[in-house]
Amino acid sequence: MYAFDSRLTQREREVLSLVALGHTDRKIAEQLAISTRTVNRHVSNIFLKFAVSSRTAAIVYAIRGGLVYLIFAQISDMVIETR
Repeated sequence: MYAFDSRLTQREREVLSLVALGHTDRKIAEQLAISTRTVNRHVSNIFLKFAVSSRTAAIVYAIRGGLVYLIFAQISDMVIETR
């Protein structure tokens, strides 16, 4: 049921992780050095792939499928690597 890990691009996983952290499109755009329109497109693609209509639903879907845990593990690895 939750075979979405391979359906999301790396960038979509990055955007989803920042959405899960509560960042706005503007903050995500700044952090990833992309436009807010591009962030919005990634969020729309996530909605389509998860068949959901809100950020909250996308996060819940990702939590239930274990993807949010994987994303946060990747983030912590990135933080450790940059230190």
